[in-house]
Amino acid sequence: ALTRGSRLSATPVAVAEVISGSVSVRMEAHGAEAAAAIGVADQLGAGSTIVTAEDGRAAFRLADGQSLRLDYRSRARLLSTGTVELTRGALYVDSDARSAGGSHLEIRTPFGIVRDFGTQFEVRIVEDRLQVRVREGSVVLDQGNLTLEAGPGEAFEVDERGRRSTSAVPLYGEPWNWSLSVSPPYELEGKSLEDFLRVVARETGWRLEYAHPEIGASADQVILHGDLDTMGIESALPSVLETCGLVHHAADGVLRIDYEEAS
Repeated sequence: ALTRGSRLSATPVAVAEVISGSVSVRMEAHGAEAAAAIGVADQLGAGSTIVTAEDGRAAFRLADGQSLRLDYRSRARLLSTGTVELTRGALYVDSDARSAGGSHLEIRTPFGIVRDFGTQFEVRIVEDRLQVRVREGSVVLDQGNLTLEAGPGEAFEVDERGRRSTSAVPLYGEPWNWSLSVSPPYELEGKSLEDFLRVVARETGWRLEYAHPEIGASADQVILHGDLDTMGIESALPSVLETCGLVHHAADGVLRIDYEEAS
């Protein structure tokens, strides 16, 4: 069996931030694959393979700050800080403001190499097909002699026979909800209302709007206190706004913040 100490590294490439359901790490040991459960805050070195079961999802933070999230029934190997191999399931990538130096990620798949030139996208292997959805920035699939690119709100699909198709994808809603369910924890204490709302907007894909200019002008001066505990950032939104005398309306991809008495 793989012990906790044997999966830690002096120079870890990732740390576990959220573990939901059954998630394990696999490593090659003496010519065989050994496995162990993963816990929050566990550090993973190069060569670690993360496997999620039918009920398992997980979020990891790479050493350079990028957030990686695995959906159900996924398998991904951490080759280095900037390289991940996905052989099953889905991987969501978010390089938010915590990422260092605007570094890019290379995702190796059986269908080619996916390289990002932006910050939010999903790579999914579905039987004999590779699907890529882009929320922000751009992504390129490199198949050697052929490339395929997608930008915000675009998706493409390739199969084992090399057939390709492109389509539009919304920036919010059902295609992205699974990644929201394992979004990294948000430390509310001492943060401004503006910071909180911008993180909510980023995680949900909603476009942030203020019903009145003065709400937006003062949002960075309103300091929040407390702890979200186990609440997700979207679930906490009404409660946080209530303490500020505000409410929200979410429709058609727009998150509109208004005064409570105007609701």
